[in-house]
Amino acid sequence: MHEITFPLLMSAISLLLAYCMSITPRLASPSAPLGVRVPVAYQNADVVHRALRRYRRICVGGGLIVALLCTAAWRVFLFGAVSSLLLIPISLYAYVSSRRLILEAKHRERWFDDSETRIVGKITHAHVPEVPAPSIPWIAIFSSLLILVSAAVFVASHWQEIPERFVTHWGSDFQPDGWADKSIGSVFFATFMGLGAVAIFLILTWVISTLRVHPRTDRSYRGYLRTTMSLALSNRILGWLILVMSAGIAVLHIVTLMPSVQAYISAAIIAFLVLTVGSAVAGIALIVRELSHFNRALADFALPDGMKDQTESPDNDEFYVWGIFYYNPDDPAILVDKRFGVGMDFNYAKWQVKAGLAIFAAVCVGVLIVVIV
Repeated sequence: MHEITFPLLMSAISLLLAYCMSITPRLASPSAPLGVRVPVAYQNADVVHRALRRYRRICVGGGLIVALLCTAAWRVFLFGAVSSLLLIPISLYAYVSSRRLILEAKHRERWFDDSETRIVGKITHAHVPEVPAPSIPWIAIFSSLLILVSAAVFVASHWQEIPERFVTHWGSDFQPDGWADKSIGSVFFATFMGLGAVAIFLILTWVISTLRVHPRTDRSYRGYLRTTMSLALSNRILGWLILVMSAGIAVLHIVTLMPSVQAYISAAIIAFLVLTVGSAVAGIALIVRELSHFNRALADFALPDGMKDQTESPDNDEFYVWGIFYYNPDDPAILVDKRFGVGMDFNYAKWQVKAGLAIFAAVCVGVLIVVIV
């Protein structure tokens, strides 16, 4: 039974990830479907809807194929372990081939020729009660810390029950295949990992809620409101996700070390994976739903006096690598709205961003070296 459990689990995760990828374009601004800047008049063009349907079909179809292959090859552990990675080339193909339909129609029909565009615009920050400002999810952060610390205290109070050599890893059949000697570092490794994850999420939500994000896809007042709502929803979901992850880490920490409950390790691992991936997918689905409602509300929103603008945001596709990564050396903005997805992204042409990415890469390499050595 355990032999088939892992491939079935990976099949379910593949389906969840495929669904997640299929709804990702709905997170983006209507002004940039699949990363292609289009004028307001063409946002509901047939070619746009056709491209989005094509993207969804390929992602969902690819997810079904991967899930079936994973289940059929359930005896091959390596395939089950890496099956979800097949969704990466599938989603890339779906994205590239589908957005090409919009790009070709845009250039062929010269969509921006009759549009008056603005290069620079100043947005007045009027008070709009319906749009919450992005904020740090303190309740989720503190709750996560409390859960992790409580698990650590519980483990410390049962120190004598922990074997001198305990299991640290289980294979696809949920049989132990990795051990470690009892020490402060090995016993509380899960606590340190969880605290590090909370710190990363705290920094990320602080950046989102504190630093100014400059809209570069839709620079209208409605675009500013949508960006603000997107960032607020992102922080809310990030808080929920770190809370779920911390709870899972705490449970695994206890179940891994306490001999009296190690019989439940397979259930704990499955629950952790399903809840973590499921929470991420549910969070994205929630953001899609909330943004869809918000977009409908914006369509009927009466702009305050002095904010009505009939001009179009510029066609700046040349500054987006693959329609995703913003690279504009002449733009002083460091943080910009994310064109494909939700939240914020960087102007990768700025030296601050390049330095930050270099530091991040160095840290990742250092962690890998420590783990491997």
